[in-house]
Amino acid sequence: LGREEAWTLETEALRIAVELGYTEVIAYALGTLAEILLTRDAELAARLLGRGDALFAELGIQRYGDEATAWERTREALAERLRAERLRELTAAGAELGGEQALAEVAAAAR
Repeated sequence: LGREEAWTLETEALRIAVELGYTEVIAYALGTLAEILLTRDAELAARLLGRGDALFAELGIQRYGDEATAWERTREALAERLRAERLRELTAAGAELGGEQALAEVAAAAR
């Protein structure tokens, strides 16, 4: 898949997961969207990653294998683009986002 197609599919997955209240899928979709956004909007990517982290923590889910590797790769790429303090601020702010807020930010980024 190309980035635009991946963005479209993940955005739709996020919308449906929010509508259904399917927290685990919301968390995974946020991580994938953060990865796609790395070069376009690092600050939004950091907020989405922060929300995904918070959701996984709330659910008590540990990521393994490819998922853990992708998540860490995204975090490392964000650390290269943002100051450490700014990355902490953004991920903390993201952790506080509600599902509808995250969806609205993703929708705004698509424009």
